[in-house]
Amino acid sequence: MTAVSDCLRAVGRFGKRATYVLKSMASDLPEAARREYEYCRGVQTAAILVLTWACTSRCKMCTAWRRRDDRATELTCEEWLEVARALAARDIRSVELFGGDVFLRRDVVIKLTELLNALGCEVYIATNGNLMNEDTARHLAKSLHTLYISVDGVGGSHDEVRGIPGTFERSRRALKLFRSNRGGARYPRLVCNTTVSKYNVNQLANIAEFACNAGFDMIEFEYVGELTEDHVQNSRIGDYLASPIFIRSGESSLVRKEALPLLREQLRQAKASFDRRQGPMGRFDVKTTDVDILSNREVIEGTVPPRRCMFERKTLFIDPYGNVSPCLFFDTYGLGNVRHGALDRPRTTEALRRFRRYRESGQLMICRHCIMSVVRNRSGLDVLHRAYIDGQSRPL
Repeated sequence: MTAVSDCLRAVGRFGKRATYVLKSMASDLPEAARREYEYCRGVQTAAILVLTWACTSRCKMCTAWRRRDDRATELTCEEWLEVARALAARDIRSVELFGGDVFLRRDVVIKLTELLNALGCEVYIATNGNLMNEDTARHLAKSLHTLYISVDGVGGSHDEVRGIPGTFERSRRALKLFRSNRGGARYPRLVCNTTVSKYNVNQLANIAEFACNAGFDMIEFEYVGELTEDHVQNSRIGDYLASPIFIRSGESSLVRKEALPLLREQLRQAKASFDRRQGPMGRFDVKTTDVDILSNREVIEGTVPPRRCMFERKTLFIDPYGNVSPCLFFDTYGLGNVRHGALDRPRTTEALRRFRRYRESGQLMICRHCIMSVVRNRSGLDVLHRAYIDGQSRPL
């Protein structure tokens, strides 16, 4: 009788798991189809606008703040507003404001977000929370689709990774400001964005607990990106050299081989303990698939599987000075400047086709190590694969 009961329980667990997987894949099927359609069209529907490279953090795993920054030649507020109108005319429907610390351009952020929202664009912002204040939160709560607040540890451990004392408390204050200004509305979505590295691999479940109790809607774990000077030197198109923002400076931030079991267990605990749990603002979700999808070897080596670049096919990149480029990590390869009519030209130019030929031939080493290939570069099959992983890892 015991054997029969055990068998029935096992069948029940299998059926429940299969239901999770099928529901997850079915809900993501329209997104998978849309991505494949957009790739075949080759038409950009999203944009990343880098408002400034200047930053108020000094993160161990990022070198954006080390870039030479010419604040005097950044686009003015009015120029960014003209860019917004031009993007809407090109049927761009998703815009991320990127940095550096975008709130160093507070003169731009509020007006630009409000205009993009009025033009029918969904606007996303990632922030460290350092410069958030009541006035900014009140305005953005009305026009922002999603706010990502970086949290890479709890308390002093976050400050250590971010390189600035007090950063954790400022990120928590930013969340509180948005929670109070959002009220009972559904948007903006408040997402805790955690970069997984050797610095916090033993704290991931604790970070998820903090995010749930603090009132985030979701936590997304993403693996650290890391490139070397050798990768850069072997990613050249004629005289143009790659210009990534995650270049190793000193010791590696990648998770070591001996810490792999801890990494997988911490993510499992985060998912089992907090996914779909009721938090102060409603249901709280835990997303670990950006790390789960990587093999152990890829985690250790900082590599990604070779794949088509959906990111470049659908996303337009504009740097703080108005330069348009085909890749966030290759802004030296210019496709023109918005100050000189770059957004008035045909969407596909010979320069862009040349870039694609190099990328598709495998001659750009950075592509093999580009974490954006995991975080943003999802083909239709990737979407379904992630849905399968998400369904498999969901606690019964």
